[in-house]
Amino acid sequence: MLKPIILGVVGAFGVVACGGETNVTEVPGTPNGASNNPPNVTSAASVVAEELFEVVYVMAASDPDQDPVTLRIPILPAWLSLSGDTVSGRPQIGESSTSFTVIASDGKLADTLEVAVEVRMPANYPPLITSAARANAEELLGFSYVATAVDADGGAPTIALSGLPFWASASGDTVTGTPPRGAASSIIKVVASDGQFTDSLLVSVNVKSLNGEIQCKTDFGDPALSEYVLPYTVGRTFMVRQGNCFPNGGHNNWFAYDFDTPMGEAITASRTGIVRSVQNNFPDSGNVSGQENTVWVTHSDGTIVRYTHLMQGTARVAVGDSVFPGDTVGLSGNSGATGGTPHLHIALFKAGTTSFGRTNSLPMNFSNADGPHDSLNQLIMGSSYTALP
Repeated sequence: MLKPIILGVVGAFGVVACGGETNVTEVPGTPNGASNNPPNVTSAASVVAEELFEVVYVMAASDPDQDPVTLRIPILPAWLSLSGDTVSGRPQIGESSTSFTVIASDGKLADTLEVAVEVRMPANYPPLITSAARANAEELLGFSYVATAVDADGGAPTIALSGLPFWASASGDTVTGTPPRGAASSIIKVVASDGQFTDSLLVSVNVKSLNGEIQCKTDFGDPALSEYVLPYTVGRTFMVRQGNCFPNGGHNNWFAYDFDTPMGEAITASRTGIVRSVQNNFPDSGNVSGQENTVWVTHSDGTIVRYTHLMQGTARVAVGDSVFPGDTVGLSGNSGATGGTPHLHIALFKAGTTSFGRTNSLPMNFSNADGPHDSLNQLIMGSSYTALP
């Protein structure tokens, strides 16, 4: 039983709230004054909730005097929450029926309503995803995430996975893959279904970056799955003058390729992106480090490709342009430190970096490269590669 509480005075009468009723009682010795009518709680006195399903209850009240009314609930069951005038929540299996009290006040008088919440078993329980909403991955290390779900009716819910990062694949309820250097964090969507109801979960996959030197023995992955194509025209064939740091020699602790493209050869975009920077004015001297004509392109995942040693004045793009695989970005040249031999230097860098040294370079291969690959799926220095359609 609720203890009566004196809420206010009207004339020579005190207003007492007790349980779900508002009573007006005489209080001797109080002065007469203007009359005031209490508000009325008008929302329902009961609500039905089914286990594992969300229930919503909206509080409402009116006031005969048109006074502003505030609504509150002193105590709610643990599985319910209040936002504004709305109560919502999802009872778990085995939750007992319960109640809560709605109080409407005009600042002087109040009305109360005890709301009964009946918790029932549903005809069919929805599935419930039980696997974690966060998963940690690390660059160049194998990653695995297993989505799990239960169904109180028995049986195993079917699980669907979507929104996978480019480096991952799904088989049944399991996601596996190896994040490359520069891989961004991502969100995987898990959906569990029993054929009638579904449950869904967004899983944050946080990719931890490696610090220090690059890992030269990185497997570059299946070339057929690469998002990059060779940076020259379909049908053309060029040799790799310098390769990655291991095992074929070339660039010292760098992930990068040099192709022996001659002066004036069209250099094309390897992947769809936005041009972020263009350097176009250095002469083709072939011997001055830092004077390389370069086009930089940023991709949708934040990674950046640098096309270097382009011919003076031949850039075909401007900052902010969109480029697509096969679009000409410039012509091959001899600008900067080429050693006197015209060629294209191409390197991929991790997402968001502003430091373009070797520790931020990334492995890359090309889906249309017709030529030999080594055991790590990279191009081989001294071998030639034709750009397939």
